[in-house]
Amino acid sequence: MSPAMLARTVLSNLRPLNLQSRSASLLTKSARSPSISSQIRRYALFAKPTPASLKAKIEPRFFSNNSSAVADALPVLSPPPVARWLLLSSTLVFAVIVVGGVTRLTESGLSITEWRPITGVLPPLSQAQWEEEFEKYKATPEFKLLNHSITLSQFKSIFYMEWGHRILGRLIGLAFVFPLAYF
Repeated sequence: MSPAMLARTVLSNLRPLNLQSRSASLLTKSARSPSISSQIRRYALFAKPTPASLKAKIEPRFFSNNSSAVADALPVLSPPPVARWLLLSSTLVFAVIVVGGVTRLTESGLSITEWRPITGVLPPLSQAQWEEEFEKYKATPEFKLLNHSITLSQFKSIFYMEWGHRILGRLIGLAFVFPLAYF
C-alpha cells in the first residue's frame, strides 16, 4: 500500500467527524511532503494488523455506544477467598508481633522452660503440674538474676503471657499452611 493510499484510508475514517475539507488538504500535503509520507511509511512498516478474533473481543466492549448489553454479560465477581485468607494471615502476624512485644516488655519470654511443639499445647492443669513447672523455672538464670522473689501466682501470669504467644504462633502456622495447600 502506497503512503498516499494509506493516508487516504486513514483520512476517510475521519469523515464522520466532518473533517472532509481538512482531509482533502492533508491528503494533498501528504502526497507532496516527504516528511509526512516518511512518517506514514515508518508507521506502516512497524504497525501490525489486529487479528479479526481480537477485534471481535475488543470492539464491543470498548467501542460500542451501547455498553449496557456488554455490562449485563459481564459476571459479577465476589470477593476472593484468597484475599480474605491473606488478610487473616497478616492480621495474625500483626497480633503475634504485638503479643511478642508485650511478652518482651514483661520479661516473661523464658517462663516456659521446655519447648514441646505438639505436647506443650496445654498449660499445666493441676496444682502439682504448676509447682513442677515453677521448680523448672527456678533453675533458670532468668529466675536467679531477675525474678528471684516471684511467687507461683506471679509465675502463672508470665507463663500465660508466653504460652499465649506460642499458641498464637502455632495458630499462624496452621492458618497459613492449610489454606496454602488448599489454594
